[in-house]
Amino acid sequence: MKRQSAPVGTGPLITPPFPLHRRRAAVIAVILGIALTAWLPLLGHGFGFDLKAASIRLLIVAIVCAAAVAAATPGGVWSSTFLYYTVIVLFHCGLFLTPAFTGELGDFLRSGWLGWYSPELMIRAAYLVELGLIATAFGAAIAVAIHQRDSRIAKNERLERIQRETLADIGGVLAIAGVALWYVANAQRLGPLFFLGSYIEYVDSATGDNLILANVAITLGTVLVILAPKRPLAAVGGIAVILFAGMSLLLGARGVALIPILAGVAVLARVRKPPSPFLLIAGMVVVLAGISLVQQVRVIGVSNDQDQVSVSITAAIEEMGYSIRVVTTSIGWHEYGNEPYRMGETYGGQLSRLMEGMVGAGRQAADSDYRLMNVEIANRVGPIGGSIIAEAHHNFGVIGVPVTMALASILLTRVTMRRPSPISLALGGLLMTVLLMHVRNSFAPIFVWTVTGLLVIVGALALANLRAQRNSPRA
Repeated sequence: MKRQSAPVGTGPLITPPFPLHRRRAAVIAVILGIALTAWLPLLGHGFGFDLKAASIRLLIVAIVCAAAVAAATPGGVWSSTFLYYTVIVLFHCGLFLTPAFTGELGDFLRSGWLGWYSPELMIRAAYLVELGLIATAFGAAIAVAIHQRDSRIAKNERLERIQRETLADIGGVLAIAGVALWYVANAQRLGPLFFLGSYIEYVDSATGDNLILANVAITLGTVLVILAPKRPLAAVGGIAVILFAGMSLLLGARGVALIPILAGVAVLARVRKPPSPFLLIAGMVVVLAGISLVQQVRVIGVSNDQDQVSVSITAAIEEMGYSIRVVTTSIGWHEYGNEPYRMGETYGGQLSRLMEGMVGAGRQAADSDYRLMNVEIANRVGPIGGSIIAEAHHNFGVIGVPVTMALASILLTRVTMRRPSPISLALGGLLMTVLLMHVRNSFAPIFVWTVTGLLVIVGALALANLRAQRNSPRA
């Protein structure tokens, strides 16, 4: 009897044969575990490495760990974990590219204020990033090695189809509403063609809860429309996201556009056969070249003179790597300034504030509450963003970096290796979204984003169940 294949989205996406992946992942996990154990005591203070040598070492570690993640995870370079790892590298290793060749900082930073920069801080930051990258690869390998193959098939294919459609419909509504809110909020301050203007003006005016809400709606909407992209609402939502990404890239807000796109790609790769890895490489080259162009245009605006604009992939990578400044800031505070570590305060800050508000306890004003790392960074340094590695160090010191990064990688890999049911896809997309956001942002909004996303998913599933019951043959 001929064996029928499961419908798209109902069977396990595990190729090549899973037992081979488990054995290979176990070997990789052992090797990375040994490397991580060696890295903690041996390279903690540089041991004579100058900036050039430390930069070369970091880039080698980044490449080796990328190969380990691709080899360990069943999806290879299209797996959620590999895409997440790639974003970590882009936002934390970029400023080590030029020093690896010349031993000096990249040209594009020399025109700005460099009081935050010193070779000693950068060498120490390189070490912390290495710990984070090794731990991320180790976590992925461990998750695959201990994972039990999910051979279940859908018990109720009709219900799952309705769940996918309902989630996609709500995703389309979220995406449309998010893009509309984002456009209106910016157009009111900068005019209807704000996306052709200067990025600096955009950043100076990009404040307020409306933009935060818009970004969450756009990203979560992008993830959900992938589940049934041919639905009318989902299709319109997808077009809205494409327009949003185009306007963001013209404006120079590459991070704003990158997160929803990668989160959507991660979900798409779980329900469709992924293309050749060479397509990812070619796509990255095109994207980086575009970012190089945007990095120069963002200062003067599209509508101004562009005669001096040139394309450089190296400059694009360097421009994205500015998150390392947040890492050096944490190092300066705690290892040079001897400030006490936060011991988890910034991870529970939003929840603590919520509980204080519920019980009527006196709650510190948000703009001075240093349980929120973004507030402390903004008040003491300026609006330089955040970093998942810096926040782990800010709370628990050196040991916090590998522990936090490994746990995040294990969780993401485990969730996205489950059978791609509508629930699994939605939860995996939400987790991918918040982790990507945390790569270059403080953890402070992550709690609210996660709870909001869960409420949307639960509400959509409840609506899907009602639709299934109402349209059932018995009814």
